[in-house]
Amino acid sequence: MNLTAGDVYYADLDPIKGTEQRGTRPVIVVSVANLGPRAIVVPMTTTLRAWATRIPVTLHGIRAEALCEQVRSIDIVRLNEELYGRINPETLVEIQEIIARLIGVYTASGPLLT
Repeated sequence: MNLTAGDVYYADLDPIKGTEQRGTRPVIVVSVANLGPRAIVVPMTTTLRAWATRIPVTLHGIRAEALCEQVRSIDIVRLNEELYGRINPETLVEIQEIIARLIGVYTASGPLLT
């Protein structure tokens, strides 16, 4: 499977612990490097909250949010083999910047989220 940042696949995120995002749902690949049998992804939800850690995404006419606070590394066996879609490059950059701020990496956009 050849993954590219911005690709969207359905992934089985179970089993989970605590408040981790659960179920089979679309995830956005955010890793830019080949991580072998793993990918860094952000799950999506249609439960809209407009939190500072969430980025609006519309894919196939469905409004959703990328849950940047739920970023995780998964084995690619969790991914459906069929590509579901691709987000636009501007949205990918927004997601990656939120993640960078969450983990303490400063970006041109400013300081850490508070």
